[in-house]
Amino acid sequence: MSRVEHESQDGKFAFVYGVDHVTSVFFQVYDEDEEVIVEANNTGVIKCEDFDSKFAFAKPAIDELEKAFESARISGNNFPNIDLDRLLLIAKKFGVQLERREMYQALD
Repeated sequence: MSRVEHESQDGKFAFVYGVDHVTSVFFQVYDEDEEVIVEANNTGVIKCEDFDSKFAFAKPAIDELEKAFESARISGNNFPNIDLDRLLLIAKKFGVQLERREMYQALD
């Protein structure tokens, strides 16, 4: 299992990502109070209750991830993975700049 944590540029969010042998690639976003805002792995996406209103800036990226998961499941892939480009985009929405090279190493 790998697990990497980055703080957003403004210090408001922590973005955690990694890979494990059960849920494959995962990510979690925490706020300043260490409450989970949104998390996802190959079983799906879980958002905090007020995600859509409180974190509207990230809603389109998370909605696209949910749609991709739904499409994969319709096609017979019950445990879809989170691709690197999508992970980079979601991190960026929360003010976290990740480097592709570092992510390759962490997710390998």
